[in-house]
Amino acid sequence: MIDERKIAIYNLNTYPEMSGGSERSCLELAKELIRLGEDVRVISLNPFLSGVNFLQYEGVRIEKLPLLNVYWPTSKKKKSFLRKAIWNLIDIANLPMSIYLAMYLKKNGINILHTNNIKGVSPAIFPIMRLFGIKTVHTTRDYYLLDNGAWYRDIQSQHNTIILRAKRTLKKLLSSSADFIVYNSKYMKEYHESCLFFKNKRNQVIYNGFDPSVYKSNTEDKNNVKYTFGFIGRVTEEKGLDLLVNGFLEFDNDEFNLIIAGSTLEEYLLLYPEKEKEIRSRTDIIFLGIVDNKLFYHKVDCVVVPSRYNEPFGRVAMEAIFMGKSVIVSDRGGLPEQIISGVHGVVCKDDNYNTAMQKIYLTRNDKSYNLNLDLNKFTINYCAQAYLDVYKEVSNGQK
Repeated sequence: MIDERKIAIYNLNTYPEMSGGSERSCLELAKELIRLGEDVRVISLNPFLSGVNFLQYEGVRIEKLPLLNVYWPTSKKKKSFLRKAIWNLIDIANLPMSIYLAMYLKKNGINILHTNNIKGVSPAIFPIMRLFGIKTVHTTRDYYLLDNGAWYRDIQSQHNTIILRAKRTLKKLLSSSADFIVYNSKYMKEYHESCLFFKNKRNQVIYNGFDPSVYKSNTEDKNNVKYTFGFIGRVTEEKGLDLLVNGFLEFDNDEFNLIIAGSTLEEYLLLYPEKEKEIRSRTDIIFLGIVDNKLFYHKVDCVVVPSRYNEPFGRVAMEAIFMGKSVIVSDRGGLPEQIISGVHGVVCKDDNYNTAMQKIYLTRNDKSYNLNLDLNKFTINYCAQAYLDVYKEVSNGQK
């Protein structure tokens, strides 16, 4: 039994490298736990030569440790096939890194480690923490355990092939030492269990949490006369922006607006040059580039998340719902779980986004939506309280 909880939340990256939803989710959780009176810090990694660094982000203490591997994984420098192979081999069970982190946590009195994206420390972190007497809670925010390296974002990757099952055998064995597993969607729970991970392990689904005071419904006019659809994100095949654009191009010019944030027209045309003439001829497709998320939401009526990739959760759709926007999501991964009773939203089947946009528009004034909408289980307070219950359970050693 632990007398006084001291919690470290680990994620490979964190502020200021806010490249994805995992970084934001971890920091928001840490902020809320601190507000609730918990002793919490965030641990992430640095390139080896950067040493140990200490930062503060909105009241959260961040401690960055040097990565013990042959290169920094998010570096854009070209790596040889051999270096990549060595990096991935080490990362299956990086014992030196796991031992170093365990010693660091023990020295600082940490007794609960909450892991998220464990790239860098590897699944060896779980048995090593057990040896050091540190309890572990792991949240599956990605597919890292199911296959190696960048493959987990490959939209063509089949996670259950014989080859991949063989490669992840050691990961499965090592990760079985985690004390408690949290899934950020029912889909992630079903997927990992279908791959025979965490058999008979204590677990719970806890959705990502959002601060209603930050993401709140906007009643101001958008200054748009026309109904406006929106997309925010990077231009990559996995994000499916081309599916949305192709569906939108089926409408007559100036019938609706499509606002695209987070990407430029030039970036889009680099990937889809065959669409240049058609898109440049349209006045109703507007690329904003990088903008603040909330500014984007204020400009649109409906947010579309057309991902080809099986998003474990997908923060954009829920942010939009909190902002009072209609949503269209793909039928992949954990996205459909966010279309809940009372939400004016559509799960798009077979990537037919033109039909989905028509349906949203035709039902835009349906008064049955947004009546007594209960988003409590998606709030950051609910999320933090649920994690606090999990920390208490592992602290008390309950079965």
